[in-house]
Amino acid sequence: MNMFKIIFVIVTICLFFSACTQKKNSVGFEPGNEPKIIEFDYNYFDDCLSYEDSVGNYYNNNKLIVGNYYSSNYLNEAHILLKNISLPDTISALESEVIIKLQKTGNYNFADISTATLKFGRLLQNWKENEATWLNATDTTYWSGASGFSESDYELLEINNIAVVDDSIYLEIPNELLLDWVENDSTNFGLTIFSEQDDSFLELLSAEAESVFLTFSYSIAEADTVIEYNESFTSDTFIVSTDEVFQRFNGELKLSNIQPIKMFMQFNISDSVFINLENSGIHNSDDYRRMTINQAELILSPVEESDYPLDGSINVTPYLVLKDSLDLEDSSTPLLTGEDYEYFYDGTSSDSLSTDQLKINLKYIIQFITSGERDNNGIMIKSINENRDFLNINFADVNYSDVEKRPKLKILYTPPYLDE
Repeated sequence: MNMFKIIFVIVTICLFFSACTQKKNSVGFEPGNEPKIIEFDYNYFDDCLSYEDSVGNYYNNNKLIVGNYYSSNYLNEAHILLKNISLPDTISALESEVIIKLQKTGNYNFADISTATLKFGRLLQNWKENEATWLNATDTTYWSGASGFSESDYELLEINNIAVVDDSIYLEIPNELLLDWVENDSTNFGLTIFSEQDDSFLELLSAEAESVFLTFSYSIAEADTVIEYNESFTSDTFIVSTDEVFQRFNGELKLSNIQPIKMFMQFNISDSVFINLENSGIHNSDDYRRMTINQAELILSPVEESDYPLDGSINVTPYLVLKDSLDLEDSSTPLLTGEDYEYFYDGTSSDSLSTDQLKINLKYIIQFITSGERDNNGIMIKSINENRDFLNINFADVNYSDVEKRPKLKILYTPPYLDE
């Protein structure tokens, strides 16, 4: 019985290898069926542009941004909002200064962090951390200004002192402010931090990063002891100005997190392009449809270094555009909405800000295009950190002076096995 099994296995293996050497067997690998690589240069890109999108709320952000930063000739103004509703029920007397402790990251360009560079205001309206934007305090209420958040939404507040020790910033706020928050909790809307300096920014860690604290000592009449209070703020976020005019930048390739700027690109990789390429292994439209995309990379070269952030990374995600026509003239709405593009499992492509080339994975997008399952309406590329920080980066476009830096599309593919 065992001998019969051994003979059966040997015969099966022999038949398999015999089949793999047959010229017309699709399981075997022929020399002409090996993967090929093609690099499409800037001449194969039909349309390239960038466009502004809506400013939104970045919930659960581990950063807070304050300052003013010019992007695409527009002033992006960032205000921090802080609120703590988890305060003692009563305070008979304060036994120490009232301190807000903040922690800065390495990304800032303030020459001096002081009452001269930072301004403060007591907020006059309620807001919600996961809903507040420049236009809205909550999903159902607006800030009082005609164009969004304005001076009428806060009262200027004099801070007693600002001290900086290593990465920590200590703000001494008036005792009266804290006592009023405790006694009138229904009007405890917190405070705002902003700057009036040009081209200035300061990046802080947020409460989500356990880095925003309110600290003081107090006593109550019922107890003859001093109580220490050191708690994280219950709500913190930052809001960024927007003019709700969504510019188009034709021929330019740029990304921005605030105000969000996305890129749109369209390239010509039709069946005729592959068929006409020498030794492509693609002889007709059916070959084109059946070929396997092993790897596809869009290669972009950063130019014109941005001074923000001072360090960090680029993290982008590509999407396949579903909309077959674009209105490049109407700037009252963003060029594309969420219904106009689709995610195709290509994930996030990342690199450092000092990179010479950003390589964006397009494998699945290209496969869906070449297979005919989706139309080639172009791709949209966005930063995954929109509304989070002041990242602003420009890439060489198809007309950039240095030809080597212009966009490229590199595709590694395997032609289908052709029976003869």
